[in-house]
Amino acid sequence: MAEASISADQGQFSCSVCLDLLKEPVTIPCGHTFCKRCISGCWDQEDRKGIYSCPDPAPYWIS
Repeated sequence: MAEASISADQGQFSCSVCLDLLKEPVTIPCGHTFCKRCISGCWDQEDRKGIYSCPDPAPYWIS
């Protein structure tokens, strides 16, 4: 029987904030995915401004 081979880029499963593998992944409206703890920490800092932005500077279609 043939073995199935799955090739995936580790970058697809990495958080761009902590640079580690995603833990409790959360996808935000722009399409980027972060660890729940990382995006919560970033957005907690933005609570004062009331404006929540994506911490990843690359557009979704590039990353």
